[in-house]
Amino acid sequence: LEDCAAVAEGPCEEACWKRGECTGHHDRDTQCTRACRTLVKQAPRETFRESRCVLERACADLPLCAEQG
Repeated sequence: LEDCAAVAEGPCEEACWKRGECTGHHDRDTQCTRACRTLVKQAPRETFRESRCVLERACADLPLCAEQG
């Protein structure tokens, strides 16, 4: 399970950076990354899927990523 969590945590920082790009400011990037890493411990698969979704979709589609959980 720890390996799964480590893999799931991988895209957290990049996904949070992309969210910052989409909103036009990066002042919450660090907070977002911390929250993502906490969520990975609770729900690694869902968190990984959401992060990958953020990385693979256009900014306008990001709300869909949170809904797919």
